[in-house]
Amino acid sequence: LSAKLCLISEKFVLNCDNSKVFVFSKKDKNLISKYFKIDALVTSFYIEKAVFDTSLDKIDDYYVFYGTWKRRDNYEGLLWFFKNIYPFVDSRIKIKILGKGLEPFLKYFDYPNVEYLGFVKNPYLIISRSKGLIAPLFSGAGVKVKVIESLACGTIVIGTKIAFEGVDELFSEYLIDIENYNFEDCASFLNSYTPNL
Repeated sequence: LSAKLCLISEKFVLNCDNSKVFVFSKKDKNLISKYFKIDALVTSFYIEKAVFDTSLDKIDDYYVFYGTWKRRDNYEGLLWFFKNIYPFVDSRIKIKILGKGLEPFLKYFDYPNVEYLGFVKNPYLIISRSKGLIAPLFSGAGVKVKVIESLACGTIVIGTKIAFEGVDELFSEYLIDIENYNFEDCASFLNSYTPNL
């Protein structure tokens, strides 16, 4: 009953007079067309000017996690990574965690090579200088803004199919799908990856 009510209310909102529907991916466009018979328009994300002000003159030896850590999909992916892949990661590889909300759970990430930076006004310099953004997401829908922002910074994304949902295949060479690896092989990739400037 609630799914049907949701479908009816969404159809009402999407069919308002003289309105246009904009979505962030071809997948979303196809879903809107299938369920609501509306021809949506695909648009790009607004990307902060600070992303374009970053410089790719230097890449440091660290990976970055970025998100709002009170969100269950972000936090569960972070825990999954530290439980399954982190034990095989070389202790010399640094990991920086950006974003607010992790403070109550810091005891789970108390490792000498892991640094929690919390909220950072301009995270893009840190992302652009990293070897890659790690985004192991197993729930959530739509295009993930952090993936788009990372790509705009010139930084690869190591993540899951859900993290890459809606991202055009044009970017596939910059998306490393960790679901194609076992845990040790994924860690081996992280240990040995050297980005090109």
